[in-house]
Amino acid sequence: MAYSYLWVDDRQEFLRQFLQYGHVLTAEEIENAGEEGVPPSPPTLAQFKEQVDTYEMLYDEVEQLSVRSKYVASTLFVYSGDGIAVSFHF
Repeated sequence: MAYSYLWVDDRQEFLRQFLQYGHVLTAEEIENAGEEGVPPSPPTLAQFKEQVDTYEMLYDEVEQLSVRSKYVASTLFVYSGDGIAVSFHF
């Protein structure tokens, strides 16, 4: 599912890494940092804006899914024997 990361990924860990490093660390970054660890690099205002914009776009996408599902749920298709479909909206 395209949105599964919203409930599968650890949101607290994402936020912790974002606030400490400005992004989520990759396995390669962690491995390359060695014992010293990855040096902190707090996010810039632009990175915060990018995250907010991402979640606003996601909200709009999900809202559109909701609108479409309401339309589909309120439409009844009746098929006649000759292949003609009639739809009723309620």
